[in-house]
Amino acid sequence: MKTFVLGVGAQKAGTTWLHAYLNARSDANFGFCKEYHIHDARTIERLNPFRPYEEGSWLGRRWREAALLAKPRTRRRLAFYRHPERYYDYFQSLLSRPGIAITGDITPAYGQLSTADLRQIQAELEARALRLRTIFLMRDPIERIISSVRMNLRKKESLVPEQEIEALQRTVSRRPRGIEARSDYRHTLEALDGAFGLQGVYVGFYESLFREDTIRSICQYLEIPYIEADFQTRLNVSATTTEIPEEVLRALGAWQSGTWHYCREQFPSVDFDTLWPTASRWCQSGTQEPAPISPTA
Repeated sequence: MKTFVLGVGAQKAGTTWLHAYLNARSDANFGFCKEYHIHDARTIERLNPFRPYEEGSWLGRRWREAALLAKPRTRRRLAFYRHPERYYDYFQSLLSRPGIAITGDITPAYGQLSTADLRQIQAELEARALRLRTIFLMRDPIERIISSVRMNLRKKESLVPEQEIEALQRTVSRRPRGIEARSDYRHTLEALDGAFGLQGVYVGFYESLFREDTIRSICQYLEIPYIEADFQTRLNVSATTTEIPEEVLRALGAWQSGTWHYCREQFPSVDFDTLWPTASRWCQSGTQEPAPISPTA
């Protein structure tokens, strides 16, 4: 059977690097983009990037769709959204090409899908004689949020220490729904377990991803031969040298304490004190609410 890889996150946990490694293989073709955002768009209304092309007057919709002519990737994704069978047929066509054994869609937002959503994806792939393999990568939840905030600032070209601290203060004070959902490892793990059983899913960690033994284990899971990886090149890295105030780290720890405790319970053989040192230090206090933090002026 040919293999379809479903990457369900987490955001800022090495999914871009993993996609680049897999897609560069001669036996792989992941198509025209990394994140197709089809399943989240169809099942989670607030994550639907195609809403502007569905709502409003007929003339307004036609005008917006005309703008897509300059955006072929978006146009193709919109067609997948409206006709999901085309999404599955597209990947089936990629796998029908000579020498191609693996394809997939690695979209971190898929970590918010439900058990029913995941089962439907599996059913559609099996109907086309394609084998589903699912990968979920986690990262120290505090470090993941810090990296996510830095990424957003970098896109706005305002990544300086003062802005970084202020943005983190706003984040822990407001707890944006999007960041909350992307940090909900428990939801993702329970949905995966309900759909496939965790024994059928590759669950890994960003902190140990860039090693030969890890990539060999992923290749073994995908049933493809190991090919040497470039561990020196990192993509979308957003390491920080900013000294983050302890009150912010303490608030992040209280916010993410439930996730940290849940992961420790689910994976008792993992040394999280070593793997996730930031979360292990600041999440120790439990699940109490953090004291309010007011963003600086």
